[in-house]
Amino acid sequence: MDFKNGYEKIALSKQDYSHVFDNVLQSAMDKLNLHLPGAQKDPLKNEVSTMLEEFLVNIFDSSKYSILADGRDLDETSIKDILLLRTHENVEQIDADITSKLRNILQEFETETVEVTRMRREIPIKASDVYNDVIKKVDDEVSELINQIEKEDQDNLNDEQKPVEIDHEDTSKKLNKYLQLLEETNKRLPTLRTQFEEYNKTSQLLEDIYEQRHSQQTKEV
Repeated sequence: MDFKNGYEKIALSKQDYSHVFDNVLQSAMDKLNLHLPGAQKDPLKNEVSTMLEEFLVNIFDSSKYSILADGRDLDETSIKDILLLRTHENVEQIDADITSKLRNILQEFETETVEVTRMRREIPIKASDVYNDVIKKVDDEVSELINQIEKEDQDNLNDEQKPVEIDHEDTSKKLNKYLQLLEETNKRLPTLRTQFEEYNKTSQLLEDIYEQRHSQQTKEV
């Protein structure tokens, strides 16, 4: 209670009082950057910023009569001694160009994250489709070869006077060809599996970075 003036003053530490001023000043600078976007060294913007800071200093100077800072009356104290104000040149302001670049980087990061997620979903499907197509092709060609052999055998049985000899060499070549194709397919599967694992690791890394960035932004807000 301030018995001299007959009203109770607000008790704050000097650090709290300075912190309140800094928050109000930063909020005012954010509004200024919103309405006057541009380079940090813009003369008009700097002039308005200086006037805005001086206005806030006067407001807080008027409020000092209702404040007890660290238990001390501030009536005869300079508000600048309490706030430890920085000069205008040292006040940190938001650079519009840096903000724009940061926004673009975050947008690119989100786009890449979506792309990696899509690839994680589609690559296993594509690998499975490729494998199934190769297996089906080999199966169809082997079935065709078997049918041809059976047909030739049947023709031989039906026409004993004109026996038809099976070209075993040609049949062996075709069979080797299909077996080689099947072997190459099996060799490709580990490569596809490795690619999928790499995409999976990359996606997980991007998701972790995104979560950390999102958590950091949430704490800052």
